[in-house]
Amino acid sequence: MTDSPTIALCFPTCNNLPILRSTLIHNMRWADQICVLDMGSTDGTKEFLEAVLRLQDRYSRCDSNFIPNDGFSAARAGISALAGTDWIWHGGSNCCLDWTCQQELRTALANAKRDVVAHQTLHVDATDDCIEVAVKKSGLRSEWHRQIHRRGVGIEMKGYIHEELYRGDQNCHSEAEAHMEIRQYHFEGRGDDHLRRTRAAWMLRRAMNEPELRKWTNAFWFDRWVPEHQDEIHAMAEEYQRGGVGR
Repeated sequence: MTDSPTIALCFPTCNNLPILRSTLIHNMRWADQICVLDMGSTDGTKEFLEAVLRLQDRYSRCDSNFIPNDGFSAARAGISALAGTDWIWHGGSNCCLDWTCQQELRTALANAKRDVVAHQTLHVDATDDCIEVAVKKSGLRSEWHRQIHRRGVGIEMKGYIHEELYRGDQNCHSEAEAHMEIRQYHFEGRGDDHLRRTRAAWMLRRAMNEPELRKWTNAFWFDRWVPEHQDEIHAMAEEYQRGGVGR
């Protein structure tokens, strides 16, 4: 085993303070560095992060949420550029590492033979409970994600929506090392979920009409999922449009 690797957790956020208060406590226990891009939060996120982040952490803020127009990868590229660790984990303010496998994460990265490590995401309904209680009560739906990569090896997030890791033009899906012992919780059912879904629908509809925005997106979304949900996507996109793009 090599020396213990250092890891930065990098994520954008906007008005997601209630869940961020819970997830950040757990994530700060394992992340050597936290890098956050705050896109115009007005719910106290700025004051909270300035109070709790450590000297090695990085907080960047812009005046508005530019994800709808510029895409998720633009946000992730800006904040991950501030990381100074061996590895980067592209996370989210409503996600945290399973608190029972912190050492497993270190061991997996120390022994990783590839530059991308895949992990399990367990989706948790956390509408009312604290996250620890929610995990115990919820029926967990699981899927695999590739959000962890070695820094400085030419790997980056690409894609307007449903972004993924690429090395040049090559999707890193096939080269990712899968580790069952690395798990994160994704907490659903919070107050911003409907807003996020309508925003995603607006972005999907836009990408359907602009081929350049589809370039790096997993074909599954446009070949299978979108055709089966076109009416739903259009209705939710219209709702988001009426509320004002940029939220």
